[in-house]
Amino acid sequence: MPVQMIGDILAAQLSHMQAYIRFCSCQLNGAALLQQKTDEEPEFKEFLKKLASDSRCKGMPLSSFLLKPMQRITRYPLLIKSILENTPETHPDHNNLKQALERAEELCSQVNEGVREKENSDRLEWIQSHVQCEGLVEQLVFNSLTNCLGPRKLLHSGKLYKTKSNKELYGFLFNDFLLLTYMVKQFVSTGSEKLFSPKSNSQFKMYKVPIFLNEVLVKLPTDPSSDEPIFHISHIDRVYTLKTDNINERTAWVQKIKGASEQYIETEKKKHEKAYQG
Repeated sequence: MPVQMIGDILAAQLSHMQAYIRFCSCQLNGAALLQQKTDEEPEFKEFLKKLASDSRCKGMPLSSFLLKPMQRITRYPLLIKSILENTPETHPDHNNLKQALERAEELCSQVNEGVREKENSDRLEWIQSHVQCEGLVEQLVFNSLTNCLGPRKLLHSGKLYKTKSNKELYGFLFNDFLLLTYMVKQFVSTGSEKLFSPKSNSQFKMYKVPIFLNEVLVKLPTDPSSDEPIFHISHIDRVYTLKTDNINERTAWVQKIKGASEQYIETEKKKHEKAYQG
């Protein structure tokens, strides 16, 4: 006899999958650790080969099983939606499937947000150990709470140049400030290694004190016909004129700084209004 109801089971089971939010958030770290152990420990590598030869693994390596939960969770909304579209509204399982779809989409959203938060946290920790911030009154802890914007987030990073001297800088844009740095130890790529990789050997020094985004004004050059990728940042009594590698990168920097600045100012304004009313 064909199965008549499945939505009720899906809805019930999807309520008990919160553990996968953390699992999926740490999946990249787990995969990196697995690769490291495989490269460094011959006995462990041999053990993994033995596991993969087990008939229950169907020839698949352990790394593929680390990916399975993420792959399944992202597919659930599509599969349940397909079942729902083929289930008449009069069918007794229709409402169950609607509920299951809502829970699957919510789980998928929570997993994606968890992955983003973990990646952000890892990058902030990387910056903490690779950027020297000397001369500040208080130690700058990157992976911490901001004054009014919640947890600090890294929004953008990349090369910038001083227009006059053409000095190469490296900018880190957070949701509350822009930090201009310069490289003191060159990043040497070993294949697929990227800047925020644990194996990255880059070292930076703070070029100027943090530029807080509630005090900035970003402007493009006054000459609209100029194709030079320049922009200006006014901060209190100082103007920084910076250049990027191309127009697209300039657009990204300007939009992200403006957006973050507006968000900061608006949030700060609401906070002050609430305090005044209270």
